[in-house]
Amino acid sequence: MKNTLLPRSFVILLLIFLATTARAETLWIPAAASNPGLYGTMWTTDLWIYSRVNDETISLTATFFTDQEGSVTPPKATIDLPPNAPIEVRDAVATLFGEDRPGAIRLESDYPFWAQSRTVNTGGDQGLFGQGIPAYSPGETAPGYTLLGASNQQGPDGHRTNIGIVNTSNTTESVNIIARDPNTLDLLGVTAIEIGPFQWFQGNLFELLGISDQSVDLADVSVFPSAFKMVYISRIDNRSGDGTFIWGSSGESISIVGNPDREFEIRTTLTYDDGVTVDWLKWPGSDGPVYTRAPDTGYETDTVVKQAPLEYCVNVVGLSGPSPSGVTVSISTRPPDGDWSGGSSSYSTAGNSPIDQAFCRQIN
Repeated sequence: MKNTLLPRSFVILLLIFLATTARAETLWIPAAASNPGLYGTMWTTDLWIYSRVNDETISLTATFFTDQEGSVTPPKATIDLPPNAPIEVRDAVATLFGEDRPGAIRLESDYPFWAQSRTVNTGGDQGLFGQGIPAYSPGETAPGYTLLGASNQQGPDGHRTNIGIVNTSNTTESVNIIARDPNTLDLLGVTAIEIGPFQWFQGNLFELLGISDQSVDLADVSVFPSAFKMVYISRIDNRSGDGTFIWGSSGESISIVGNPDREFEIRTTLTYDDGVTVDWLKWPGSDGPVYTRAPDTGYETDTVVKQAPLEYCVNVVGLSGPSPSGVTVSISTRPPDGDWSGGSSSYSTAGNSPIDQAFCRQIN
């Protein structure tokens, strides 16, 4: 009979291999709190974490990001997770970080784990009301283009909608927020805000849009560009303080393809290196192609488009100059009256021979 037992040395090597290939995990709780809110609410967040390692205690680092600039050192805490078992952290923001404000929590470990949270209002006399908020991986979450369910009804018997954005990058980012009537597609409001590195932001959506005094049964809300991995809204009942967490859905930001009522503005800037000349360029205007002869460095094109193509292309023709000099084409997009600081892509080329090159950007 053939011996099918594995050699002892092979088993040891296999265990070493498995130990060294444990999958590191980073998860975000995009909204957490330990602070009072409107209409007598008092918000706290409970955190549940479950280790996916069977045979040893693992260590996890929790970091709290607030509405302060990312240059401020965020508070951290270390959590030990028992093997293959959950733990509960009550009022996590106060317990782990000693904070009494809202923000986002990042959880990191060299080993895999699961996490979940709930944020509840403890300020009422009719029990707890609140919302479950899952943990999300930045590499797997939706870009948060479209936000469904936003509504605004004033007064203590109405409800409000907050929008939350977590900048998971180490640079300051700009975002446009656009709301339209889903039936008429009329523009309800547009605003642009900047979020600092690793900064958490939350505010009343309709106050940001300047229409908090209006009753809005339902708004079609989009964010642009998609640099943010954490975008959500929370619709809160003013009577009970009960909130509903609504995650941003992936999809087109400001769907303009096939929709003649939605406009989009595009700006293209050409910048030349020293000694570079361009004979002419071709770019799509609102009424068809536009040709510009011998454009100077810093030349800008502006176009308002409807039913835009999947790509917006600028042709640079007849480039010449000392190698490796070239031209940089920066294509920026924004919704009407939005902010130009978001959504820019730059392209460059180098060489001293004439070219006929198209610089294109996906814009829908």
